[in-house]
Order: sequence, then C-alpha cells, then structure tokens
Amino acid sequence: RRIQMRQASAYGVGLIQSSVLYFQESALHETPSHRWMEEHLVSMENTLLHGSKMPASIWIENGELTQAGWDLVVGLDYVSLRIPELKWREQYPTLVSIHHEAKKNPDFLETTPKL
Repeated sequence: RRIQMRQASAYGVGLIQSSVLYFQESALHETPSHRWMEEHLVSMENTLLHGSKMPASIWIENGELTQAGWDLVVGLDYVSLRIPELKWREQYPTLVSIHHEAKKNPDFLETTPKL
C-alpha cells in the first residue's frame, strides 16, 4: 500500500512538473520547441491515463485527501488553468469524480483563484 501511495504521489508531482514546463515553454519562447512541448504533453497524458486506473482510495481515504490526492488535484487544477487544450475531463471520468470530491475541501475553496 505504501508503495502504491508513493507511486500515486509521484504521478501527481509529475503532472505538476510536466504541466509547468509545458506552460513555460509556450509562454516564455517566441517559437516554442514542438518536440519539447510534445514530450511534456505525452508525459501529462500518460500520467492521467495511469492515474485514472489507480483505485480511488489511493487519492481519497476515509473522506480525506491523501498526500497523493493533494498532488493530483493541484496538478489537475494547474492543467485546467494553464493547458485547456488537454481535455482531461472528457477522457478521465474517474479523475473528474476525484477532483470534484476533493474540491469540497475547505482549503481548496479558500485558495481557488477567482477567474
């Protein structure tokens, strides 16, 4: 269980890292590297695919977010904000339900940007 939890947390952190690097490449360069952006996009898609196959209890346990859950939801929020072309909501209903459940947490409600 501990190994699964750490692996899931690594998926969440990896999603955050790839999405930030993808956004930086597109925002900071007049001509972004297609290869570099494609690699990060593939990384995000693979992370979402594998994360969606993990049991929901890895992300939320006894009604509370696990560390892996926090990592995942922060990554999903960042992807939603900065990379709208990555249509994760349409492809991964399991992640949508985890995201929806996690967003009930008061800490998320207090820190969600008003767009």
